[in-house]
Amino acid sequence: MSGLPARRETVERAMNCLEQDVSELDALMAQMGRQRYVLHKFMVDQHGPLVLAAVHDWGEQADVLIVWDENTACAYRTPSGTGVDVFAPREVCWFYTAGPVWTLRNLLELPQPTHPDAPRALTEPPAGYALPEADRRPVTITMRER
Repeated sequence: MSGLPARRETVERAMNCLEQDVSELDALMAQMGRQRYVLHKFMVDQHGPLVLAAVHDWGEQADVLIVWDENTACAYRTPSGTGVDVFAPREVCWFYTAGPVWTLRNLLELPQPTHPDAPRALTEPPAGYALPEADRRPVTITMRER
């Protein structure tokens, strides 16, 4: 019985961390909305899984976020424009993968493409940095109002 209070404290700490992550994720998603990211919700079929993506198109480049699940997300900056599929990048000048909170933090801290400190050198993206076209139906697109 002496282990029960210790387990309760461990569970309470874990729940507090989870609540903090959810709160921070909500705040980061709200910041994305204020920065005019366009959200895309994709489902492989009518039962899921749900994949959330967000795009901020700067004109010649786009910042893209793909949240695969509650533990995995990726973000990258890729060339954009007419005929370019930003969800299947051939080249990126920046990329990051971690959990959704850390990925979103890093994406939102990325300097705008015109900033002198913005990444510029293009490279091939790592494997897994594409949302297959077959997984993009049906789609719901939303943009937060100002």
